[in-house]
This record gives sequence, structure tokens and C-alpha cells, in this order.
Amino acid sequence: MKMKGNYRNGVIVAVIVLLVCFSVGAYSLSQYTLVDFSTPLTGFALVGLLSGMYLWKARMWVWLTGSAKFAPNYLCHSLCTCVLGLALFYIGNYALADDERGGERNAVVEAKYQKTRHKSRRTGRNRYVQGEAYSVYYMRVKFGDGYSKELQIEQKRYARLHKGDTVSLFVSEGLFRIPVVKFNRVARYTRGSSYRDQFKR
Repeated sequence: MKMKGNYRNGVIVAVIVLLVCFSVGAYSLSQYTLVDFSTPLTGFALVGLLSGMYLWKARMWVWLTGSAKFAPNYLCHSLCTCVLGLALFYIGNYALADDERGGERNAVVEAKYQKTRHKSRRTGRNRYVQGEAYSVYYMRVKFGDGYSKELQIEQKRYARLHKGDTVSLFVSEGLFRIPVVKFNRVARYTRGSSYRDQFKR
């Protein structure tokens, strides 16, 4: 029994780690996907909540939560379904985007700004405190179709950038027909050698 309990605990930890990784991956790619994050989030959240009404009794949820009650299994199913759906959507749409059907698109700089973040500093075993502050630089651009997007840029480009400037970005057609800003394919289609080179012209 103890061995089975340890095995289940190990699976629970693995599931939590995977959910965190999928969440971070989905959110990271959402920054380069030209659709509001709230749209797919709402859609997959509804899928998880509605399907959970029928699938909360599934063996894997009962085994994972260690309970046959509705609430824990329903919440577990809804959360896992939503996160997995978001990850598959963003990763699939980005990784399988058709670069051949993409091209450079001009966007107008609406604003530039910086955010202050802090490094984590370890002070002891499993203990971290807020460390040194540093700045991250962003610009918000508006495409010809009216869609706006926030993009991170280097400090040098931030200093030279002005509101109203026009920048050229390479945009591919995603697997699900949702456009994505590509930074790992720029060298094939533009004169730049990296994503950041797009902002150095």
C-alpha cells in the first residue's frame, strides 16, 4: 500500500510539473500569436468545465485525486483539459506554421515602455528572496488590420524608437490560421539574422 501511495504521489508531482511547463509554454508563445490570450483561454476553459460534467467519474481522475467525490475530480479534469488544450493550440499553431505563406508586415509603434522585474536570490535551502531589480523593454505595435501586440525589444532599440515609427515583422500563417510573429525563421526570409535584428533596421 505504501509503495502504491508513493507511486501515486510521484505521478501527482509529475502532472503538476507538466501543467506548469505547458502553462508557461502556452503563455510564452501567446506573446507571438496574433490573437488575444483571453479568447482561447475562455474557449478551452468552457470545454474543460462542460466536459467535466460528464467525465469527472473517469478512473484516472478518481485515482489521481484519491477521491470519488464530484468536486475534486471535476476541478482536476477541468484544469488539466484547459491547460493541455491551450498548450496544444499554441504549440501546434506556432510550430507547424506555414512560413512559405508568410511575409513581412509593417506595424506602427503605438507606445514604448519598460517594466521593472527582480531576480531571485537564494538565501538558504528552499528559500529565495527578491533580489536585484532590472528593466525589460517593450513596444506595442499596431498592424494594418488594427490588431495591436506587445513585443519585447533590446534597450538600444528602445532608446532609438519613437511613437509613430514603422517596423517590419515577419508573420507566418499558423496551423489554425492564426498569424504568428516568427523569430527563428527570419534569416530565411529577411536580411536579419535573428528576431531582434528586425528591430535594428
